[in-house]
Amino acid sequence: MRRISSTLYCFLLGAAVLCLLQPEASSQTVTSGAILGKVYEVGTTVPIAGATVTVTNRDTGLVRTALTAANGDYFIKMLPVGVYTVGGTKLDYEQVITSSTNIPVRILDPSIVTPPPIELRRTGVPVTAPGAVPAAPARPPAAAPAPTTPPTGPVAGGQPGVAQPDTFEAEQLVNTSNGSRTQHFDTRMLLALPLPGIRTFDDLAFLAPGVAPPPLAIGSIVGPGIGAGVGTSGQFAVNGIRSRANNFTIDGSDNNDEDIGVRRQGFTSLIPQSIESMQAVQITTLLPEPQLGRNMGAQINGVSRSGGKNFHGTLYGFLTDRRLNARNTFDLTGGPATFPLTNSSGGPVNIRTGQTGAATRLAPANPVEGENPFTRGQYGFVVGGPLVAGKTHFFTSYEHQDINASRESHFAVPTIAARGLFAKGETLLKNNAGNDVFPTSAEGNAFLSLYPFPNNPAGPYGPATFTQILPAGADGNIFSFKLDQNIDAFGATHILSGRYNFTDDKTTLPVTGEALFSTQRALVRTHNLSILFDSSLTARAANQFRLSYGRTALRFEEVRNPYLLSAGANLTNPKEREYLLNAPLISNISSSSGTLFQVEPGRDTESITGPLGQVIVTGYSPLGADVFNFPQRRTNNTYQIADTFIYDVSNHRITTGIDVRWSHLYSLLDRNFRPLAVFNGAQDIGSAGGATSIPNENGVPFYFGRDYLAVGAPTGFFQTFSNGVPDSSIGLRYWQHNLFLADQIRVRPNFTLTLGLRYELNTVPREINNRIESTFNSPEVQQYIAVEREISRNLYNRPVSGFETFLAGRFGIYKSDANNLAPHFAFAWDPFKNGKTAIRGGYGIYYDQILGAVISQSRNVFPNFLTVNFGGYNPNCLPNPSIACTQNPQLLQHTMAANNPQRTFARAGTLNQYNGAGGTPVDLMLYASFVTNLTTGPGFILPDAHLETPYAQHWNLTIEREVLKDFMLSAAYVGTKGTHLLRFATPNLGPNAVAIISNISGTASPTFTGVNVPPSGLLGGDLRPFPLLGSFASIESDANSNYHSLQLQANKRFSKGVQFTTAYTWSHAIDEVSDLFDLAGTPALPQNTFNRAAERGDANFDIRHRFAYSFIWELPGFSRKDILGGWQLASTGVYQTAQPYSVLFCCDINRDGNSSDRITFLNSLTDADPGSAPRNTFRAHDMAVVNLAVNKIFSIGEDNKLEIRSEFFNLFNRSNFGIPVNRLFFGNLTGEPLSQKNYVDTRTPARTIQFALKYSF
Repeated sequence: MRRISSTLYCFLLGAAVLCLLQPEASSQTVTSGAILGKVYEVGTTVPIAGATVTVTNRDTGLVRTALTAANGDYFIKMLPVGVYTVGGTKLDYEQVITSSTNIPVRILDPSIVTPPPIELRRTGVPVTAPGAVPAAPARPPAAAPAPTTPPTGPVAGGQPGVAQPDTFEAEQLVNTSNGSRTQHFDTRMLLALPLPGIRTFDDLAFLAPGVAPPPLAIGSIVGPGIGAGVGTSGQFAVNGIRSRANNFTIDGSDNNDEDIGVRRQGFTSLIPQSIESMQAVQITTLLPEPQLGRNMGAQINGVSRSGGKNFHGTLYGFLTDRRLNARNTFDLTGGPATFPLTNSSGGPVNIRTGQTGAATRLAPANPVEGENPFTRGQYGFVVGGPLVAGKTHFFTSYEHQDINASRESHFAVPTIAARGLFAKGETLLKNNAGNDVFPTSAEGNAFLSLYPFPNNPAGPYGPATFTQILPAGADGNIFSFKLDQNIDAFGATHILSGRYNFTDDKTTLPVTGEALFSTQRALVRTHNLSILFDSSLTARAANQFRLSYGRTALRFEEVRNPYLLSAGANLTNPKEREYLLNAPLISNISSSSGTLFQVEPGRDTESITGPLGQVIVTGYSPLGADVFNFPQRRTNNTYQIADTFIYDVSNHRITTGIDVRWSHLYSLLDRNFRPLAVFNGAQDIGSAGGATSIPNENGVPFYFGRDYLAVGAPTGFFQTFSNGVPDSSIGLRYWQHNLFLADQIRVRPNFTLTLGLRYELNTVPREINNRIESTFNSPEVQQYIAVEREISRNLYNRPVSGFETFLAGRFGIYKSDANNLAPHFAFAWDPFKNGKTAIRGGYGIYYDQILGAVISQSRNVFPNFLTVNFGGYNPNCLPNPSIACTQNPQLLQHTMAANNPQRTFARAGTLNQYNGAGGTPVDLMLYASFVTNLTTGPGFILPDAHLETPYAQHWNLTIEREVLKDFMLSAAYVGTKGTHLLRFATPNLGPNAVAIISNISGTASPTFTGVNVPPSGLLGGDLRPFPLLGSFASIESDANSNYHSLQLQANKRFSKGVQFTTAYTWSHAIDEVSDLFDLAGTPALPQNTFNRAAERGDANFDIRHRFAYSFIWELPGFSRKDILGGWQLASTGVYQTAQPYSVLFCCDINRDGNSSDRITFLNSLTDADPGSAPRNTFRAHDMAVVNLAVNKIFSIGEDNKLEIRSEFFNLFNRSNFGIPVNRLFFGNLTGEPLSQKNYVDTRTPARTIQFALKYSF
């Protein structure tokens, strides 16, 4: 925010003075609670001053005391989560024991519990008659919030999964303290509710209103979303805020992956410690108090379990197997052993080896057999107890996760007909002289040979389906250890806690980016060390100090597909041979006598194409792992120091503190070190450069990607060369400085007002060796700027440089944004002064992070790295590569053929070390630009120089009411508005050339001639805005969002053996882009960089209606010891309407060089009014899931329990589909995505049955 009212500064200064100068007890921290109560004379409301109140943790023995004030109030703070007994004493008095002596203290702020008054009786005074009820207190107790799902029994020291006898009917259900919207999950819910898949407590968040699944990613891999098609884009989207904008903590300490904006996790071990080792979890979905920040979305904190005065623990195991489960919709049944291919007339398709080989029927083997193998086990233990009685306690846990599985994966590949220009792959083409020629060029055959023939006509892409059974196994380990020490010093008891978490998983990802030949093995390790020191300093003051360190180390290994041949034979470094494509060379030699393919003996595709890392053809599944994401290794380290100080004075509760984090992000990512060939569909513009296109036989005025593929002419052919020894490693370092101050004011006994302010300063990331920043003013950049100016002045009479304009005089990666002040205002009103009704709300601003993985994409900067694009390569310009060539109509028409940049510019024996053949880096860029008709230039990715910190505004109005003692009803209006959200853009248009085919010549193997023109968009003219700069990507902060919702809840706390929660959300989320990376439903790039307002539409995570429930039911007779006792049912369920998606056009209809164009009209395949369909017009499939757990608990003696558990996930076996095919002319489809939904995957597994066994002692 550029300007902040001086009133906020005055408030900051004034509140600080209050904190320092004024001397009642305080609040709590993110890991502890407090007890606020009164002491009266029995049978009266006469307060007793000077009484000593003692609270004792039943499990750890922690004791805290306080004296009552003149009004009989006491306040005891910094109490770890647990169950306490409360007692009071005073000379000449004795306590009257009531039914409520065990007081549960909840996690996180604000978690203040108000028990019934303590009653003392003067010694010698007769006992109050039975049934007498003390008079109500003259003044209502202090406001005490309650979680949406109240605590339900002891957690520390209790037997996991076993109901405890205590109930806490005196607890207040309604939050009368602040405006935050919060959902709590205690141990009973963590252990009783069924959690699908690899069990994670993050799944519980979906039971809260306003929480929705993240936008559907490309593919179904669960894990850290490092890019398009690899992992998910966060855990959940909360109240219209992006799913990468949530803050995760354990015991208040940082647990975020700074690179990608998700929890610190792997692909199998998804949480830092096991469910059995967690004590409670809380999610604040809206308006968190000022001490919570860092992100603009939800705040999720888990509290780990601690040891106790007795040794206790659990051994457990969970197991599921395919023989217990229903079959997935796309796990197809068998069929014939082979699928003999036929052409469109029903004739056979044959294949032979060499010119003399016998032709045989082309009949790919059917890979579909029985149900795919799948077995998953999760086994572990927890144990805790005392090391020094009453002083030192420990708790440790370990869990192993083991998955043995394969996955049936389906891909869209060219059919026989599609393996030729204008779908003539089954027969012959006519050249311009009217003679027959083969349907593909030699280069086209090489690229097409990389695509397997379809082998599964029953698959989701019909006759264009290729199916493979791919490995999908994994194993993971989760370990945690916690030590708590009670320290008596300076007249008070302090708590020192240390916790260490470790995860290690190895996961085979069968498919990444929905691409063929993209299997990876991901290896992820995470560490987290946290130290907390809680101090109750005085009766008025408390402090919590935290230190933490977190680390994630992630790397990927190629899993080579058996279809591929070894590649990179000329490369001396074996590592450089990884992730390269190569296959046997197969030529299409079809003729009028039949459809025939020929395997060329001793030849492979690489001999023609050169080394290839990836091939992308619009209309088919990509080939190879994403060259912009793999290979890669990442290590990120976060050091945190935080302190929260709480002080009470009069009717003010003041909270202030700091939270400082220092992030080190190290990564090695060989972005585009391996060549990428792109065949992007384009508009048939009819004529260019004095040439006219041949008659287009596609039925629509477009060239499809398959047409350019058959011709063998990529519209983009990219590779990044290293100007020196290749080294893509960088190290980014930056600080996060957070200061906060809040004043919770008791304006009246039934009205609380909270005013707060938070300041966040995130420093600009700095590359530790200055490898990025040093390039901005390098001699090469200055030279290129000068050349740009000179050529621009000569040709266009405007001496401007696009490079200079974009760099904007920067010296850092971007310029600092240092004015991020976040005000907070909230109120809570108890209109009837009985703690049963609350009207509360508020407004606040919350800032977000700029992700490390986004900034680290800036590593390929000129002149350290030289990105060449030979899409649109024109060999006519080779003798004289200059601007004159691009202006000469006689030279613009040229032979259309692929020219792999690696063959021209790579040093011998290396993959991408520049050999100097193009001269200086500036000469090379000009050379590449001139021989591609100004298609290319010094490509790069950089943030906008004036990148702003994203932020969101939160507001809400909530009404809550407790009814029938155990039920709580809530209705709320919730809204948010996101500003300065990050997105990618291409200000100089996209990278792909627009080509026409003007001539076919040759006798047998054809030669194609045509003209390539650079992208120009719809700006007028035939060039980019900055013709010599080429395509570059800019990270910008100009996107916005808003969200409005009605949220309803009806919950029951645990009593009489029953507990339930319900949450209904009616909402609308609107934005311009929902994630930084491409999603299944919509690309991340705008369809028109110069009309970004057209991107405003339904967010990809917009779910209009969502209902979620949970219940736990201890069946009648639960407490019995025989076979009829100990039965428990638990269930969760959700119904939600569908996420939206866009239907994309087959081709680059607006000539901007990108493939993000939406359809024109909702029922049109024409090229009129490009992109007139709004973003996210269509809706996918709604989702409904019911999960059920049936538990039987056997008591063995007094302290041992055996639990047998059966869990049923997706109980009714409903197919919950993902996003359907959303591109016209994809696979074997034409315009079907406009009128029907062709689903290719499901996003929840079929019905899964899992058994568990637990032994607790």
